Amino acid sequence: MPWIKVDDHYDEHPKFARAGPLGVVMWLAGLAYCNRNLTDGFIPWSVARSLVAWEYLRPAPDGAERDLIWSVGAATGMHGQDVDCAFVIDLLLDSGLWAEAAGGYLVHDYGDYQPTKEDILSERKAWAERKAKSRRDSSRDSGADSPRESRPRHTRPVPVPVPVPVPTGSSEPVARDGLPNLDGEALAALEAASGHVASMAGDKTLNEYDRLVGDHGLPAVVVAFGSLANGKRMTARQLVWGAVKVLEPFVSDRVAADTPVPTKPFVPRKLEPWEQEFRDAVELQNAAARGDS
Repeated sequence: MPWIKVDDHYDEHPKFARAGPLGVVMWLAGLAYCNRNLTDGFIPWSVARSLVAWEYLRPAPDGAERDLIWSVGAATGMHGQDVDCAFVIDLLLDSGLWAEAAGGYLVHDYGDYQPTKEDILSERKAWAERKAKSRRDSSRDSGADSPRESRPRHTRPVPVPVPVPVPTGSSEPVARDGLPNLDGEALAALEAASGHVASMAGDKTLNEYDRLVGDHGLPAVVVAFGSLANGKRMTARQLVWGAVKVLEPFVSDRVAADTPVPTKPFVPRKLEPWEQEFRDAVELQNAAARGDS
């Protein structure tokens, strides 16, 4: 954000005392215009007559329909007049804060206290060069050839089937208690495929894993793990029971045929006395209808 520079003792200078408060207001507005537009203190004639509005609105009094337009005025004794830009420009010229120039006015000694157009453009160029150098250094430190190449690419990863390697070279494979086929290699293979400790799979899953390794061998089970994972992370339970479906596609039929369906013997409910009497009466009627003696 640009700023104008004003000495904090400006109000003690005789020129400002001669220009008065109206001149000070317009002088500050002129400085802001020159600094904003890089004119080196030049204010065009038409701009000078619109720097400050000497009329303003006041809220309407009670009962009035419209706000009132108030005008700034200058008075001495019984004499006075409305203030406009031309009136204040004369004060600035008379005090020496402004000077007439071709097509407008010049702020006195503008370049002695405010930055010139050349100074500001040079500073902006230097800032742009420092910024560009900072970007280049940052790009070089990150290992990218250009800012465009350093941007992350938002592409969807394509899953690729990757077989899970079987850890080898274990010193002494130790089987899990009660599960003779789950030695160190088998447990390490399950942990490598799932990313979790094998004991988290639960006893039922480990029992089934032990049976799979014993029936089909660890290499075949590991290949089944790789075909199931297909680049995804799966739990040990999902891998083991998925491998059952891969290696034994008809295991559900076999299990269903080998597992007897539990049945409960039918135990008749004891009838209430009135229920028993009603049933006896119905049986007597049926017997009479059939002609039974």
